Amino acid sequence: ESLLHDALEKASICDLIFALESVAESGLKEVELIGEASATLGKLEATRDAAHNRLMKMMQHRHPVTLGEALQAARSAQVPEEKLEEAAALLNHLQQLLDCMKLAQGVDARVASLSAATASLVPEELLEDARLQLKRLRALHHALADGHVEGLRRALRDAEA
Repeated sequence: ESLLHDALEKASICDLIFALESVAESGLKEVELIGEASATLGKLEATRDAAHNRLMKMMQHRHPVTLGEALQAARSAQVPEEKLEEAAALLNHLQQLLDCMKLAQGVDARVASLSAATASLVPEELLEDARLQLKRLRALHHALADGHVEGLRRALRDAEA
């Protein structure tokens, strides 16, 4: 009986499963307590499964913010850590790609970081600023190469916008 109470207090899926199995073996007849534990276990498992399903969807979406939130929710919902490893690795990879894009200087570095992010299916909305910056940087380079003062002024104005 105390095993069931402790498991209910912890709201731990593993503890509830163990306690319910122990109660079944021991023949405890606390029907109300067993019912409460079973219902709580069912709710916790449904929450865990929903969190895991959302995590899988967010992995397909590949947006680091929503993926991070889904990963945290899955951990809170007691999704086993081995089922979270792939999502955590993907989140880390996406964050590294975005950091590389932020730190990239020069045309070649920006092209390389954008290519890597595109190949990793980073959502378009996260690439827009980097693409615009690259476009403006290229325009500046062309204006400098052309040596046309008015074209350079226009490129500088666009780059500052």
